Order: sequence, then C-alpha cells, then structure tokens
Amino acid sequence: MRPYYAMILLLPLSSFATSVASFQSRIGIDHRVPTEMKKFENKGEKLPDNYITSFPQQMLKKMFQDKRAFISGLKPDKACELRAEVTFLKSGDLFGKSSFPRVEQDAVDEFENGIIKIESVGCLSAHQGLPGMKKFNNTSFKLSTIAELKSSKLINGLTCEQTSVIGLGNSDYCYVSTTLDTEDENFLFTQNVTNAPTEIASATVFYRSTYTSFHEVGNETMTHTLAYVRGPKVPGLLRGIARSKILAAQKKGNQKLAEGL
Repeated sequence: MRPYYAMILLLPLSSFATSVASFQSRIGIDHRVPTEMKKFENKGEKLPDNYITSFPQQMLKKMFQDKRAFISGLKPDKACELRAEVTFLKSGDLFGKSSFPRVEQDAVDEFENGIIKIESVGCLSAHQGLPGMKKFNNTSFKLSTIAELKSSKLINGLTCEQTSVIGLGNSDYCYVSTTLDTEDENFLFTQNVTNAPTEIASATVFYRSTYTSFHEVGNETMTHTLAYVRGPKVPGLLRGIARSKILAAQKKGNQKLAEGL
C-alpha cells in the first residue's frame, strides 16, 4: 500500500467528483435503508418521502468527503495518534437547513437533532490493514470491547446485533457490510437495514452507517472510523454520560485491536 495521505494530496481537484461517484457506485445504497427511516415519526408526522429517498445517498457522499478531508489534513508525523470524538448534531449541520412545509420540516428537524457523529483513530504496526480489518469485524472482538453490545450474529448475510443502553432502551437491528481491499486502503462500510418490532426492542435505529478504513502511514497502519447514527434521541442530561461511554468504547477498541497483530 502507498501512504494514503500522499495519494490524497496528489489527487487533482478535477478528479474529486469522479472519485466520489466511484465510491458511491462501489458501495451503493441498500434498498432497505429508506424503509427503516420511514418508521421515524415526530408527533405523528413522518419524514417527507423525497427526504427519505435522498438522505442515504447524501450521507454516503458526505461520509466519503468527511474521510477525504480528514486524510488530506493529516500531518504524517502525527497521523497515528489514538483519539476519538463524539458530536451531537443539530438540524442543518449535515447539509444546511431544508425548507419543507412546517409540519414536515419539524419532523426533519427532530430527526437531524438526534443524529450522533462518532469519529476515532487508532494505530497498528505496518502492513496490518487486512488482518486489522478481519479482527475489527470479528464477533468476539466486538463483544469484548463494547459493553452495551449483548449479541452479534451473522443471519442470512446480515450482521444482527442486540444492544442495551441505560436510559435509552434495547435495540435489535441488522446491517449489511461492504468490504474492499485495494492498493491504497482496506475498508469496511456498513448500513443498517432492519429493526426488530418495537414490542421486542423499543429503541429503533432509524439510520446507521459506519465507514472504517485502514491506511499505511509511514511505518504504521492508521485505523479511522467514521459513523453517523440516528437511534433513540439522547436527552440533554444523558449526553455527557453517553459521550463518555462511546469514547471509552472507541479507545478500548483501538487499543485491543493492536494487541496480537
């Protein structure tokens, strides 16, 4: 693998749109993603159909752009430093303020006000991208690093997980994974596609996408994870606790990922 930050810095601006389009075509949007967004309601009002249709593609593009911006801004001597960040988004943070009719706009605002962005960086020894990706996606590894994760199983090609978070409830969801091993990076992209009925798990995950990649940087392999999640909205009083738990899980995961590789 070539150092990914070098490749990004050398890419001409004219190739950027093509690169985004190429990424979107390689990943694609699973047809079940909008179905889960249709379950969201705000005071009985659902999200507008055109918002549900466009949101997954917009997010796919944004996640690619977020990662490109992160990688291109790295300083080689400081790229591999353990760190994590959790951001509770507000309406308009993603794509600017939309302008739907009042009631529909209220639903959109409430949906976006509950989205959480998670970003973390870890470090492995050189040339450990593929082994690191396999370990990262291993069930035993995930269960050992995320206290709230109670179960993770492969069912009919989907990864199905059950979580329990104090103050938010239980979730039972499944996601589809796309992996790619190229000369420049190894990555894993996931999209949430189903939820168990609310009678079984009350905390529905309306939208969830994660993008984890492994890049050769000097004599190390950098791991970078980016996630956007819209599950149950985290109340203001619980956000500090939620942030601390997420950060702890991300740091623990990055540390344990390096063990034994």
